[in-house]
Amino acid sequence: MTESKEYIQRNMSKSKEYIQKQFHRTVSETLKSHNLFPDGSRILIGCSGGADSLALVKALQGVAKHRHMDWELGIITIDHMIRPESADELEGVRRWAKEWKVPFFSSAVDIPALAKERQESLETVGRDIRYIEFQSVADEEDYDYIVVAHHKDDQVETILAHLIRGSGLKGLLGMDVIHQDYDHEVPIVRPLLDVTKAEIREYLGTYDIVPFEDPSNDDITYTRNNIRHQVVPALQAINPNIVETLCGFSGRMRDIDAYLEEQAKTVAKRVVTYSDEDLITIAQYKMAMNIATTDRLRPGEPIITNDKGILLASINRRELRKESIVMQTQVLQQVWSAVEAFTNVDVTLSATHIKQLLDIVKTGEPKTFTIKGIHMVAQCDTICVYENMENIR
Repeated sequence: MTESKEYIQRNMSKSKEYIQKQFHRTVSETLKSHNLFPDGSRILIGCSGGADSLALVKALQGVAKHRHMDWELGIITIDHMIRPESADELEGVRRWAKEWKVPFFSSAVDIPALAKERQESLETVGRDIRYIEFQSVADEEDYDYIVVAHHKDDQVETILAHLIRGSGLKGLLGMDVIHQDYDHEVPIVRPLLDVTKAEIREYLGTYDIVPFEDPSNDDITYTRNNIRHQVVPALQAINPNIVETLCGFSGRMRDIDAYLEEQAKTVAKRVVTYSDEDLITIAQYKMAMNIATTDRLRPGEPIITNDKGILLASINRRELRKESIVMQTQVLQQVWSAVEAFTNVDVTLSATHIKQLLDIVKTGEPKTFTIKGIHMVAQCDTICVYENMENIR
């Protein structure tokens, strides 16, 4: 009887060890493939106390131990003040951080009040404030990276959400393992994008940790929850491997996008002229190196100004019109990315925006496209891109 119990315990132990090793190996490969977290890196982990973020903490501890890396981890929790129990959950994460001897940072923000004031959704305001708080602490405490717990299932939900909204190719790429907004200096990293929610729950089950459950995650009035609880199960009924299928599809779209980007650069050299040489060189350098800055990129004086503002670039409409619609779209997006990087205007072009810009290219008529103080004015064979003077005052 004793031998039988020992045998079961020994095999259970092996099973837990196997699950942990497999999970750590997957996360480690994701990090290695993106050259992430050199020895001595300071890593700030966004942790709500849910299963995903708790698994992220344990995984980074496990990978660091396995690879003999001296990573300095920190944990940050934001109380959105949406639910009465959220304050207790924050204290729960504080206790875990103390137990694991990891520095802990926290703040409480009244998201419902802020959302009402801004007339935006709780989801949108919560996400924005969360990353602002993460960035603020990372800056103040000199962290090199901010890590969050998005996983494969989240990736699928993101792709489907973009598809439902009518996104173009860019939206089908999903989330990046490394992401930097132009306004953020510390990169945001998603180490769990190669593991599924089921694998996360299995992995966390090998530890004596009971995560907090947010009941709002079951509210299907939120678009993402609707996709998670209704759309994805419907797709899984047709294809049980839909998560792997869509993630593989996203990867292939990334390859296509990378090819089109290179082709568009060649076309852009022929049809696009930038007023300030620094505009394109710095913007391209930032995008290539994935570098972000909070400083305004204006190293040189603007060359041309008029009642429209500062001339940033001009596009040969007649020459661009000769290209395919796909290539026209890629060139226009590249121009917009350069302008966005140079001016710090933060606007993602939607499918509707792209359609409007393609219409400007198609016709020979005078047309104007304006968004966030950036004006694209078409006259004769030229489309001029201006920045409103009000943007830089």
